Amino acid sequence: MAMKFNVNKFNWHPDIQTYTQEASTLGHQFVHDLGAGVTLVEDDSNFRQFFRYVSTDKDRSGEDIYGWNFLCSNGKKLLLVND
Repeated sequence: MAMKFNVNKFNWHPDIQTYTQEASTLGHQFVHDLGAGVTLVEDDSNFRQFFRYVSTDKDRSGEDIYGWNFLCSNGKKLLLVND
């Protein structure tokens, strides 16, 4: 089952069509469920978008993770930053 978050917890960057947030802000241990994806919802409407996991950004050594990338079928992106 996809991890579900309120869209208002995310920053929206219209110029790059991307939602962003620091992982610690979300308060979930989501790393083990990346493959399940992320669903963004809005409480007062039927707004719902599903983002599938596509990649992990790592440093050159491959040991440190910068963040996780997700993509929606409408082309919007979601980046969870590993802080």
